[in-house]
Amino acid sequence: MMRKTRKTAAKLTAAAMALILLAGCRTAQISGQTEPAGTENVTENVTAQTEMSGAEMSESGGQLSGAAEEESVSETAETAVGSGGTAGEEVASVTGEGRFAGGEEELTQEQQEFILSFMDFYYQSLATLTPADPSGYFAPEAYTQAVGNEIVWDYQIELRAIQQTDLSLTHYSYELTVDSVEYQADGSLEIWIDEYSIQNFTAYPGVDSECGSIYHHFVLEDTQDGPKLLEHVQWDSLYWQVMLPYFWEAAPSPEAARQVFTERKDELIAQAENHLAMKAVQGQEGQAVQADHPYDREAAAAYALTWALDRNEDEWLDYSRSGGNCQNFVSQCLLAGGIPMDTTGGAVWKWYGRTPNNSASASGRSASWTGVQGFLSYVRNNEGGAGMAATADAPFYEGQVGDVIHMAYDDEDWRHAVIITDVMTDEEGNVVDYLICSNTADQRNFPVSAYVYTRQILIQIHGWND
Repeated sequence: MMRKTRKTAAKLTAAAMALILLAGCRTAQISGQTEPAGTENVTENVTAQTEMSGAEMSESGGQLSGAAEEESVSETAETAVGSGGTAGEEVASVTGEGRFAGGEEELTQEQQEFILSFMDFYYQSLATLTPADPSGYFAPEAYTQAVGNEIVWDYQIELRAIQQTDLSLTHYSYELTVDSVEYQADGSLEIWIDEYSIQNFTAYPGVDSECGSIYHHFVLEDTQDGPKLLEHVQWDSLYWQVMLPYFWEAAPSPEAARQVFTERKDELIAQAENHLAMKAVQGQEGQAVQADHPYDREAAAAYALTWALDRNEDEWLDYSRSGGNCQNFVSQCLLAGGIPMDTTGGAVWKWYGRTPNNSASASGRSASWTGVQGFLSYVRNNEGGAGMAATADAPFYEGQVGDVIHMAYDDEDWRHAVIITDVMTDEEGNVVDYLICSNTADQRNFPVSAYVYTRQILIQIHGWND
């Protein structure tokens, strides 16, 4: 069963999305205060460029087979070669299905089937960790997009293949909600789609790893051979990191696009391999951290599992469209686990309202509450003081439920925060991975090893002091 918990989809302009992708949940120095980049300091800019489509994402609680109309459901083919892909070699099939969950009435039946076929082609490649060439889905003039999608998929496959655990899939399912459909002056069709998916990883039987609010931008043109893609990008760091500098424009030639994208992919994989090796040796051994009061790890995890795919907007502001909600979400989880706000001393951690305020007072919002870098600075500067008792760079494979992981592409450029909700071990009891929850990206029970942010540190939460 697939369930959508987020109900509102937003269409972001290219400029607004660029701000969010570049900022992540990092911090910037603004007017003498450290504030989360993309929160209050860019809210007006992003909001002004954000266009709500008016269409709401549908609530779907039904079975994929039977509950959906036949024409909007896709089932896996026998091989990973779809109708639009380039058949080179056949690969073993993995069961999976996809469907439209709302807004598809604005598309023709042929366009719906084309998009579902493209998505299945991608998921079959990812599921079997087998490279695939999607160029058959693209118009000839869209060679930059065709090569870009191929190399992005290759990067994701190679990244998963180098991990300690088997990150192939035994099953997948997804729902697509059409946010907006608009014909362009040249007759092409621009489509914004919000995806919710479940991936079932071979290494973790019985675990539904959920991802929500994955935004896709499609541009289709009708040809004698049916629909073809002029553009497809997934609006996240995966595509952004690989496809620069041709994310916005065409490369001079297919060969130029392939060279640039492949070099970038190889650079990222080499970086990921280095980061994987670092995990085995990083962190401080034997540090005893005093905590006067315990941390309720299960309560923190329960909150995380409840709100990973949604927002607790009755109590908190949502920064998803103004810099990222990841650290705000993690801070809420820690509070739910019994860690009180800290308004004493030089290092504070608090949220009493939207106004930035790093003073030792029960007012405003500290950078440490909503910004990744700000939170890490708080933990490092608060060692031995009142408030949260935590270890900023602990041995990576000594984490527990309720601990926090910070992520980056490279050293110290921390962009993302997640919270551990399960610890995965091998037959000997050694920790090999964590399942996490996060906001922006919205993920629940997702393996941290499958993240494209490959530089990762563990922040152990021990409790709090008076």
